[in-house]
Amino acid sequence: MPNDAWGRWPRTLWRRTLPDGGLLTVPVFMAYCGIAAALRPWARTSEKAILTLDVTGDYCREVHIAAAEAFVSGIWDTKDWEKHVFEWSPKSLPDQIRAEKNQMGVFFSPPRYSLTDDDRLFSDAVIQLPPRTPRHAIAALRHAGLPVDPTTIELLISKSWDTLNSAFQSRRHPLRALSLVRHATKAKRLLQPVPQNSMPPKLTLDDMHGFDPAVAWGHSLAKDLASYRADVIPWMLISIES
Repeated sequence: MPNDAWGRWPRTLWRRTLPDGGLLTVPVFMAYCGIAAALRPWARTSEKAILTLDVTGDYCREVHIAAAEAFVSGIWDTKDWEKHVFEWSPKSLPDQIRAEKNQMGVFFSPPRYSLTDDDRLFSDAVIQLPPRTPRHAIAALRHAGLPVDPTTIELLISKSWDTLNSAFQSRRHPLRALSLVRHATKAKRLLQPVPQNSMPPKLTLDDMHGFDPAVAWGHSLAKDLASYRADVIPWMLISIES
């Protein structure tokens, strides 16, 4: 519930379950943190709105939809069978009708979609969804009861949402999921080919240290051959003996 006269929510909106009672996985919880931060000014139970979250970076529909559903179920009076989170597409008209009927909803604009002027006019606000941060990773690790360390934080920040979603399934213990991500990362590094030079280094006469007489003869021969090609001297004058 709001904690002051302005109807604002507490500083953190850490939900532990989805609307259907399922637990938030690590990636869903991280996405939830970003959505909660972006929509904080709209987190009031008495205020209905249709909002668009514009995503320019990495995006996973399954993760972000689940995270947004968890968020809106905490600020709006929703029913389990109602849908309030949508994704903009050329076929979004039914979703717009549903959101307009409920007078509330959250639309995602995925990276592959360009918002039209009508989409922007339909939305009460278009908010840029910020990328995940180390703070989101730390919160998700603590929420899942996992150890917090710099290596794990970096792993959760660097891996794609799709990769994390594939590993952190609700049926799987988060520690097991984290281990799978680590092993997959390590295996990928081992399979990467070692870069090699396509051509061996080119050696010249000057690289032949310790063979000064042969080097001097080589330079002389090269000079004579160049003169012969230029028709300056005849072939018989070329010195071919060292």
